[in-house]
Amino acid sequence: MGAADGVYLSYRAISPANRGKRQSGVGKGAVMSGRLDYWRADNMWAAAGRPDGDLGKESISLEVGMTRIFATDWKYEKRRNDGTNYYGSHGRILENPGSVSVDVVLKGQLDGTILQKVVSGGLLGGLVQAASGKRIRLRPGDKVSIKNDIAEVLVPYMTSDPKGGT
Repeated sequence: MGAADGVYLSYRAISPANRGKRQSGVGKGAVMSGRLDYWRADNMWAAAGRPDGDLGKESISLEVGMTRIFATDWKYEKRRNDGTNYYGSHGRILENPGSVSVDVVLKGQLDGTILQKVVSGGLLGGLVQAASGKRIRLRPGDKVSIKNDIAEVLVPYMTSDPKGGT
């Protein structure tokens, strides 16, 4: 199966220095992970922050260093993720309920609300141009309204954060 079937695999971005290491401070042998809760609309006309339709809240959890690519083709706009396939069309709300930062790559123009939070420091790490779109970092507890397709989610390796997040 491949991208045409809507199946996308995670890949781990492990640096040679971190290969085989576990994150400390979580418990013996535990691996740190991040979580993103997100809501999508089932159509492109829904306003930012309004996940119209019956899709409800969807979630993804990834270990530190993991990335998940989302299918954004509109033929999947009414499908929920099933734990193997993740669909990102018509994203409307992103929330990080976890204990580590989560990066999200969005397709399309970002609205003024997100840009204002980035400029004010409301979103840790700000905005980065990624190969597949705009990448924002959500600190633990951050919640933001969007009107973008979700292209990918990743949990970055971080050793320190001047603003207090991880």
